[in-house]
Amino acid sequence: MNIDSLVEQFNGCRVLVVGDLMLDEYIWGTADRISPEAPVPVVRCRDRTHAAGGAANVVANIAALGGSPTVCGIVGDDAPGVSLTETLEAFGAEVRGVFRDGSRCTTRKTRVIAQQQQVVRIDHESHEPVSGEIREKMDGYIRAQVAGVDGIIFSDYNKGVLTDHHLATWIPLSREQQKIVTAGPKPQSLRDYGGATLLSFNRSEAYQSVQNLPRTPSPGIERSRDAAEQEDADPTGAGDALAANEVDRIGEHLIEELQCDAITITRGGEGVSVFTFDGQRLRVPGMPVQVYDVAGAGDTFLSAITLALCCGADWATAAGVANAAAACVVRKVGVATTNPQEILQLMGEVLY
Repeated sequence: MNIDSLVEQFNGCRVLVVGDLMLDEYIWGTADRISPEAPVPVVRCRDRTHAAGGAANVVANIAALGGSPTVCGIVGDDAPGVSLTETLEAFGAEVRGVFRDGSRCTTRKTRVIAQQQQVVRIDHESHEPVSGEIREKMDGYIRAQVAGVDGIIFSDYNKGVLTDHHLATWIPLSREQQKIVTAGPKPQSLRDYGGATLLSFNRSEAYQSVQNLPRTPSPGIERSRDAAEQEDADPTGAGDALAANEVDRIGEHLIEELQCDAITITRGGEGVSVFTFDGQRLRVPGMPVQVYDVAGAGDTFLSAITLALCCGADWATAAGVANAAAACVVRKVGVATTNPQEILQLMGEVLY
């Protein structure tokens, strides 16, 4: 499939994003003295900004890539919830599936930054179970939306919105209607996503996930989780802490156990490994770009590969476009998005 034509088809592609909505808050300031109360810096606040986080960042990416996102998730009955909902609306997202739960606070990550260095992060989140009433509303909304979308992304940050009970209904329901179903699952909830079209992992997530399965692959997973995390923190590929053959063993085991159509393992500067249930083993080469910030790159990859699959791309093409999209955002500082023009420009520079 022609890449230009594929990316052009992103425009208006309808994607339902279900998951843990978060508000990222940044407090910017300067610190030039230590508090007399405790050995900590005193930060003089000069600005406060907000951005979409968690599943909301997936929505931001879908919109930036030209897709038409619909959102289903939960916010608290509070000011951050209002701010986050307004942010989603500003992306052009359909937000009637964003439900307010007065028993929970909106998940908010507050980062205090002084002299361009993060001083502390403060997490505001609830671990209380989502009320039965809200769950029923979510279930009804998703059932009503599935027929009208091209694909569904489950964005799981382990905050309690996505449960095994509902996933066991929503995934088969979506697949029965021949929808593309993708997710970036947390290792703790890995089994809940069996039967999806595609599951996406980075190296450390893949390593942790395979350890959560009842049967670990043998022999061959010799490297530690720390080694995998080291590679994800150093996406240039220079460290090569988790060797390609070990990634292959992990991928083989995950695809066998999870029974989904495909899984991807992103490998930073080393590219992407794709494993399909019908036996394809593909490697998409990395993009030689200057890396400034890897935050949010996984959301970009998942958003782009979902759109590509919804538009009929094969595994290799979809992974290649998604890899280029992620490469575009790691060249930017902070959690960022990209657009079709940037993707095509980068692919043109690298491939030609």
